[in-house]
Amino acid sequence: MSFVDLVAPVRKLFDSSGIGEVLATTRDSGKTVFSTLSFGLAILAAAIDASVANAGVLYVLSGSGSGPNFPSFGKVDVSTGLYTEVQGQIANQYVSNLSWNPSLSAFYTIDGDADEPPVLLSIIDTSGTISSSASPMGSRTIVGMAYRQSDSTIYAYDSDGNDYGKIDPGTGAWSNLLTFGHGIPSSGNFGGRFAILNDTLYLTGVSGTNGVFGTIGFTSSSTFTQMGGTSDLFKRMVLASDGTNLFGIFGDGTDGNQALYSIDPVSGTPSYITAITGSGLGTRFYGAAFQPSNQPVPEPSMSVISLFGMACVGFARRIKAKRLEKS
Repeated sequence: MSFVDLVAPVRKLFDSSGIGEVLATTRDSGKTVFSTLSFGLAILAAAIDASVANAGVLYVLSGSGSGPNFPSFGKVDVSTGLYTEVQGQIANQYVSNLSWNPSLSAFYTIDGDADEPPVLLSIIDTSGTISSSASPMGSRTIVGMAYRQSDSTIYAYDSDGNDYGKIDPGTGAWSNLLTFGHGIPSSGNFGGRFAILNDTLYLTGVSGTNGVFGTIGFTSSSTFTQMGGTSDLFKRMVLASDGTNLFGIFGDGTDGNQALYSIDPVSGTPSYITAITGSGLGTRFYGAAFQPSNQPVPEPSMSVISLFGMACVGFARRIKAKRLEKS
């Protein structure tokens, strides 16, 4: 819910409480009005903060090697950037990409790559435990993948074969959508380049020497569409969506540079949120995804309007009482 969505009910509240009439006829109530509105806005801000905090938990795969060798698995607080390690150095040698499947209450991940076969679609739970019953999908290096709920399909990019395709979640089998002509930029990461928000697939990559961000569709006629300008951030940025917002998690191999960004899904503009720090954190990221909150996110409208309403009604009654005393 946006601030605009709250305007109509607040206006209705003003009319029904009589506060609008009081404000129009009371000349010396400025300080009280300011206090009342400040209180209401504080409640609104708290409600919005609570909705963001309850959007889910951000999990990441990180390490400090040139590839996803024995990465650590942990979670990042999107408000503070604090990293908490869940599983240090996952036993499987090459593990990259994360994509949440709500039906499994777990993430899909890729175990292995073209240099470290077999390449398997695996499942990793929130404790960092990996399991797989899928068949190998051949010699592939999956640098981005995202699970699409509407058709229960994983969309992915294989940089080794320059293939854009689909992975069957049940069998792990790969099927090509496009080998050439998709325009997907080369890999700037070793995984984690894809994220879906509002049924749109977003991705990062490298075009020439520039980091780029854009979208691609879900069909065999899809092509990459760049959004916004170029940015070096996109060269080493993995993506994650909480269902409402798009995030970029940056790590370029230098300790102290790890950071969390928000990305405008319309303009493609990245905005710095906070540094990411914590014990066990690597200097590069190989995958990121949100575990949605198990509790429904409360809409701000009811709590905000109720509390703000009580303040407004109380204020109106107080001013009216003073006016009656003077008359």
